Amino acid sequence: MSGAAMFDVRKPIGALFTALGTLLLGYGLLTLGAPGTTPTGIAIVPIWGGVMLAFGLLMLWLSRRHGG
Repeated sequence: MSGAAMFDVRKPIGALFTALGTLLLGYGLLTLGAPGTTPTGIAIVPIWGGVMLAFGLLMLWLSRRHGG
């Protein structure tokens, strides 16, 4: 197979979600308790930041585990 066919998309997906999750989690934690940040009573921004960060780290781990 050619080099392009062997490209593992888990690396860029993992890097993207790790970066975005880190930014979202950091922003959510820094603005926690600020007026207008939790109109429903649940701080959804840091929760989804953590989910995105965990998914990104999982993708990076899987890409390294399966031949880096």
